[in-house]
Amino acid sequence: MSINISIQTGLVTTTATYQTKSTPAEAQSRLVSAAQSCNFKIIKNVSNQILFTTPVSWRSWGFNMTASIFKQAGGSFVTITCKNKVPFSLDLLGVGKKEIEKLQQFL
Repeated sequence: MSINISIQTGLVTTTATYQTKSTPAEAQSRLVSAAQSCNFKIIKNVSNQILFTTPVSWRSWGFNMTASIFKQAGGSFVTITCKNKVPFSLDLLGVGKKEIEKLQQFL
């Protein structure tokens, strides 16, 4: 059995982009629903952008996340950025990436 542990200093940013056939309004609504079902706290929900935070867990001090939605031909283009809240984190198996993937399932 192998366990990957990486101790990182500084703010680590993970970004993912997705394309969806949904309109920007539909994509934004789905992301809000996803954040609520994941127990993320929505800080700001404005036209084409959502800011939210994840709760503290045994694996991290939580993350600040931003979802930006852009209109494109045939749907939307979504960028989700995840940044740890504190400059020191014990990142077990890419926690930030997993938080992004939780939201992506709803698109």
